[in-house]
Amino acid sequence: MNSCSYNFSIDKFYKFNSSEILQVLKGEKIAAIFKNIVDINSISSILDRFKNNPNTVKRGDIVPAYMLGAFHYGKELDSYFNEVVNYKDSISNVFLDSEHFFEKIIADVSSCLKKQGISLRPARYRGISSNPCVIRSCWSDSQGNIILAHEDAAQLYEPAQQGFEIQKCRNYPVLGVNICLQDDTESVLRIWDYRPSEKDRAELGLENKGYPYPFDVLKAYDCIEQEIRAGDLYFFDARNVHAVTSSQGQSGYRTTLSCFMSFVDDTTVIYWT
Repeated sequence: MNSCSYNFSIDKFYKFNSSEILQVLKGEKIAAIFKNIVDINSISSILDRFKNNPNTVKRGDIVPAYMLGAFHYGKELDSYFNEVVNYKDSISNVFLDSEHFFEKIIADVSSCLKKQGISLRPARYRGISSNPCVIRSCWSDSQGNIILAHEDAAQLYEPAQQGFEIQKCRNYPVLGVNICLQDDTESVLRIWDYRPSEKDRAELGLENKGYPYPFDVLKAYDCIEQEIRAGDLYFFDARNVHAVTSSQGQSGYRTTLSCFMSFVDDTTVIYWT
């Protein structure tokens, strides 16, 4: 199990600059966080619509969370894209009468990439585009864990999803794109200097899942930490094992709007959920 060599630090900014995202996409740095980017007043109405939406449901798999939107993890493609179609309006309606800050961020990143001759679009399967994002609300357990240690590259090897173009992203950085909407937990993002190989996953029984990694494995690797608060936007290379914990065991909910983003070829970046 080998650690990686790159700029292993989280760069912090107080003004959004999409060129920083390009550096993460190209694997030149591990992460960037933009503090207080989203207006708290916009967030409040979005949270209300999320909580009151009939399509906001508790996840039925091993990951504890309430979700709005389609996510591909562990699903057959037909099931995932049926959800994509069913949840499309629910995601859009969350932003009614509010600033659609996610669309603005995507537009800014698209403009930056276009200057480099790179296009940006949603991932597609049989003519259907993925939802642009999901909203997820998690809570801390008795040990202060909000999201257990995991990585998101393993999902790209799921046999049941052959034919979905995200599997072409295996040889590129896979970004987790997150906007924190609510943080009762005083959360801390933790990223380890460890990108598991397929052999590592097989030895740990985490093939195609990448969740959860035992701490006994992770303690051999360097770890960086970053406090996350409501209004923060952060991008990081989700091939690295990462987790979210609460500070001082704070209880409550932590809610984020998120998607994945990666090159699918040298001139095209896609995003999906």
